[in-house]
Amino acid sequence: EMEKVETFMRSEEATRRTLRFDPSERPVVLQLGGDDAELLAAASRRGAALGFSEVNLNCGCPSIESGGANFGAALMADPKRTRGLLEAMAHASTAPVSVKCR
Repeated sequence: EMEKVETFMRSEEATRRTLRFDPSERPVVLQLGGDDAELLAAASRRGAALGFSEVNLNCGCPSIESGGANFGAALMADPKRTRGLLEAMAHASTAPVSVKCR
């Protein structure tokens, strides 16, 4: 499931509780939805620190599923912006960064 970046960054304690996994379940990928480069970078850093094997930017969910926000499939309309988001995530994370698109 996609985790909205604002929700993921709101509380590290809540994040640890909600997205808890056992190391035997690896690889486990953190999929983020958002359009704020700073928040996505911070979330990517946190995801790697929490032990996620990879961080994924959701560019596939229809905007209706993302609450009409400017993320998910809406990012595909602006490749330069999306590239900037991915670069921010990759620079911040020690885990690999990938993209979900359809």
